[in-house]
Amino acid sequence: MVGTMCNDGPYILEWVAHYRLLGFRKIVIYTNDNIDGSDELLDALADNGVIVLVRTARQANVPPEAKAFNLALNLSSVLRDHEWALFVDSDEILVLAPEYSQNIDAFIDRVESLGLPQPVAAVAFQWLWFVSDFQFRRTPGLLQQRFQHARQHWLSKSLVRVRDTLSMRK
Repeated sequence: MVGTMCNDGPYILEWVAHYRLLGFRKIVIYTNDNIDGSDELLDALADNGVIVLVRTARQANVPPEAKAFNLALNLSSVLRDHEWALFVDSDEILVLAPEYSQNIDAFIDRVESLGLPQPVAAVAFQWLWFVSDFQFRRTPGLLQQRFQHARQHWLSKSLVRVRDTLSMRK
């Protein structure tokens, strides 16, 4: 699983824990010029083998997410030993349907068992955009408990078969 982060200190532990509970065995986080002190927490997680941390710097006219995702696919060895990868940003939480028991392996097993003539190369997850109900201050509690109302969004995120993916465009 590959994610990007910038100044997400208060949400890092919840986000990483969520993806670990889903069954992602490797979480690769690309950062972009953090100034909120979150680098120390990310360093501690990396030093303890919880995440793989890759620091990058912003470049003019280069979207940081697209840059990080393409680095992970093409210039880094972090995905070399993995068949599937999910690409998300730090404000995105994948929620699988109940029949998959909140387990990415169960979901991938279902995708693989569809019996299609060609193996599935990618699965697109449509966004649900969760809103804050006009709460503009941080309040205690987990994000998934605080943000309960959603609406459809036209964007999606992808779980891809790494060998079949050449680039990630935004």
